[in-house]
Amino acid sequence: MTPHSAYLSTHAIGRMADMAVANLLAVARGEVPPNEAVAVP
Repeated sequence: MTPHSAYLSTHAIGRMADMAVANLLAVARGEVPPNEAVAVP
């Protein structure tokens, strides 16, 4: 894989922030985060 600059767009940064908030709120409620990270072996 090669790095790219698409992750630097304001849209991408906003989506990442939205996902982080959704995950934090779910965990605070005792739920499974909707955007749970999964480790790839």
